[in-house]
Amino acid sequence: RVLEIGVGAGLLMAHLASGVEEYWGTDLSAQVIDALRGQVAERPELSDRVTLRAQAADVTEGLPEGFFDVVIVNSVVQYFPHGDYLAEVLQKALSLVVPGGAVFVGDVRDRRLLRTFRSAVQLHGAEPDSDPARLRRAIEQDVVLEKELVVDPGFFTAFAA
Repeated sequence: RVLEIGVGAGLLMAHLASGVEEYWGTDLSAQVIDALRGQVAERPELSDRVTLRAQAADVTEGLPEGFFDVVIVNSVVQYFPHGDYLAEVLQKALSLVVPGGAVFVGDVRDRRLLRTFRSAVQLHGAEPDSDPARLRRAIEQDVVLEKELVVDPGFFTAFAA
């Protein structure tokens, strides 16, 4: 039994749902959930095993506690507002898994690599004769103005302790 928090376009669901007993997906967007319900309706083999709910990642009402073998939080952490929210989502996810179950967190942007990433983006778009000082300023500005959540891997070590 799988719960995917932040099911989005349903890419994982499309590949996993037919091979599991139950697949639950949540997403903040009701429009996304409605679209996915339409996709599920077109696949009769999924209709009795897929449950979709429009709700925020930190909302667990309506989700059975101690029920899921795995909770997936993939490619959504960057949209969380801050680390405390991430910790809350993970803590609640842990309450939803069976003993011995797992919470899988994937595609998390590494805070330690933010400057490197922003440098690569700036350098990719730069002309060969670009002013190095201007590039450094642009990189610094990109780092300061980063809107997505980036997480130091130590966060997960501390959370697990």
